[in-house]
Amino acid sequence: MSALGPKVSLDDLDMKGKTVIMRVDFNVPMKGKDVQDDFRIKSALPSINKVISSGGKLILMSHLGRPKETGYEEAFSLKPVGEHLAKLLGKPVAFAPDCMNADAEVKKITTW
Repeated sequence: MSALGPKVSLDDLDMKGKTVIMRVDFNVPMKGKDVQDDFRIKSALPSINKVISSGGKLILMSHLGRPKETGYEEAFSLKPVGEHLAKLLGKPVAFAPDCMNADAEVKKITTW
């Protein structure tokens, strides 16, 4: 046991009917809108599938590249990564294009 308490894993949690926010590292190499190396995405699949199969609703958070923080930059959109994730999962993945106004975006979420 650490000073913070016992170590907890996804296997220890009851996620049925709960919303889980997961930070993932989807900062993957891209060429245009094509994922060049999906190792990081595939590495997150066991955790993603565990939440989904446990009946949880999953919200993923990530970033791509190093934008200049001057506003929206299409080159750093995670939309192509979401599309790639949907193919790997074999199920639709919703995408909120604007994290600053995500609550307003939820009503018009895109799925693939």
